[in-house]
Amino acid sequence: MPTISVYRHGSTMGVGNAKAQPPVRSEVQGWSSSGVRRNLLFLYSVDERSLEALHGHAMTFTVRDCPETPQAWCKARDALLDALSRSGVVLVHWVTEWQRRGVPHLHLACYWDRPTDPVEIITDWLRIAAPFGARSGGQYSHPIYDALGWNQYVSKHAARGLHHYQRSPENIPQTWRGLSTGRMWGKRGSWAVVDPSKLHLDNGSWWRLRRIVRSWRVADARRARPLNLRRVLSARRMLRCNSLKFSQVRGLSEWMPQDAMLRAVALVTGVDGADVEAL
Repeated sequence: MPTISVYRHGSTMGVGNAKAQPPVRSEVQGWSSSGVRRNLLFLYSVDERSLEALHGHAMTFTVRDCPETPQAWCKARDALLDALSRSGVVLVHWVTEWQRRGVPHLHLACYWDRPTDPVEIITDWLRIAAPFGARSGGQYSHPIYDALGWNQYVSKHAARGLHHYQRSPENIPQTWRGLSTGRMWGKRGSWAVVDPSKLHLDNGSWWRLRRIVRSWRVADARRARPLNLRRVLSARRMLRCNSLKFSQVRGLSEWMPQDAMLRAVALVTGVDGADVEAL
């Protein structure tokens, strides 16, 4: 039976398979589809209202020279996270990604319960990453003022797919190939999250809902400024499939707000308001 998981900031839709088994955990070698999914579902779940009273900064930390081993990079990353903890940070979300030249860098969203000067954190990173040629001009920080700021951080740095060049296996440093790279994303602190609503639909309602989600995504892409025609085209093609058999069960994962998705479900089922969550 088709199942929809409606999160605060997005939804996943698919046909359940009782025989499906979770992937076997193994050594991490860069980004994987399961790693991308776990990060995405966490971001879908974050209750951004809990961040409004905090003082946030979106930060990017880079190095000039690639650390010789992934262990050296992980040690530097953990030293930065420890420095953030000493500064009084209450929430951190981080991802490791690759530059095209095969060098890792970090994106972070950091929140404190008081105003904090990010210069101190940048100074800590320059000290920690000095062996890798870190320079002050390659480090960036921008305040996260409200829910919009959080959404901008997520859309720009945190929610990329496995095929984005900054997560592509092709850009893993050459000297790291075949080695465990360590985790690609993580978080610290007690993040407020909203559990998803699980809904079950009949096939006809599910197929209609997929088309509504496509229309919403196309409209959302058209509203963006500056207009990105590639994004519009991608939205139009999101349901295309050369296999009829696979097309009938093809699922979705989409950054569609919770209230918009619940209204769409109500439209295809004829169930009003809060009763949708009882489906």
